[in-house]
Amino acid sequence: MTFSAIALLFLASIVHSWYAGNVSLPRGQAASLIRDHGSLVFIVFTLLLTAALILLWMAKGFWCAAVGAIAYFFLLPLITYPLLSSIGLVPAKRDSLR
Repeated sequence: MTFSAIALLFLASIVHSWYAGNVSLPRGQAASLIRDHGSLVFIVFTLLLTAALILLWMAKGFWCAAVGAIAYFFLLPLITYPLLSSIGLVPAKRDSLR
């Protein structure tokens, strides 16, 4: 159950990073899934995160769920966002001064 919770946390982080990278783009440049079903994607990664934290809480207790939440918000974005940027799923940020 713990491995499943960690996998769900990682999957939620990937979807969240992809969503965050595309939602700020102009409508014509964002991924079509974001353009057409942005709120559904938001609900999906929220449910993935919730399910992962509930699984962690059931398997190991409250403190492991708290550590999982901290890792989700502070550690995993440092891994998933650059990973998605390097493979081209998240567009590069543009300088606002150009």
